[in-house]
Amino acid sequence: MFYKRESGYSAPSTEDVALRDALLDMPKRPYPKGLSARTEFIALWADVHVERFEGDTTVTRIHDGESGGATELYGPGMVLKDGSVTLKPHANITHIDLLFSGFDWSLGRFMPHLRQALPLSRGMRLFRKTFGVCRRSITLETKTIRKDRAVDIEALGLPGIPFYAYGGILPPNRSIDEAETVFMTPKWHKDRGETKTIISLVRQSEMERRGAFPPDPFYFDNQLYCFQGQKGTSFHTLGGDIVGGSIEIKSSAPGRASKYVSRGYQVWGGDVPRLKIFLENQTFF
Repeated sequence: MFYKRESGYSAPSTEDVALRDALLDMPKRPYPKGLSARTEFIALWADVHVERFEGDTTVTRIHDGESGGATELYGPGMVLKDGSVTLKPHANITHIDLLFSGFDWSLGRFMPHLRQALPLSRGMRLFRKTFGVCRRSITLETKTIRKDRAVDIEALGLPGIPFYAYGGILPPNRSIDEAETVFMTPKWHKDRGETKTIISLVRQSEMERRGAFPPDPFYFDNQLYCFQGQKGTSFHTLGGDIVGGSIEIKSSAPGRASKYVSRGYQVWGGDVPRLKIFLENQTFF
């Protein structure tokens, strides 16, 4: 398995996209939401770099002792035609890097000493958004349990039917800040009397609309499900991570040490789109 590096994800134009809390309305409000002219903050530019996962891992579903055989997770494989088949080519991101490309000193109460005090150089990584991927082949064994006229499916060795972290996705025709996790669960499919393993993919935002909030187990149609393989990953979108303060920068000015935390951003399009990220001074004395 290996990683494929992509420089400069091509995002669509955001000129007519409705404003969200995480976006900055430049014409009407010159400061990110929650900040004002009285707030000391800095604005910087970040280039976007995407790493995609490519490997030969497979998944096998065995149900009531009958194996559906192995199917490729990231190769051609068997995929449900329920939307999963359109998600699969886009959902293999392992991480997104935001790399520093310069400051924007045109807004806010920027202090002159910060130019030398902030430990940033062009190309330095500001933040890495990591997504869980299926690095190892998976075998899921389940059996049918009948209880008082009800039929349940039990996954051996797991608390419920698992959804595995499959990778991150940049949905087509959406902006980079909406990057999110996609989950996979293996199903079995009868084709001319032959049982085959087939995968189903679901975006996190869609799961949340159904009342499932990873990493917590959840019920759907009286069946218990759980999440696997997402250790160390964030369950926010990329934009949610930025607004939530995932980027921190400490200045090193003598006697004026400060910490700046990300609180807002704006998406800029183009062949090589960038993010303008706003960081608030959160130094408390």
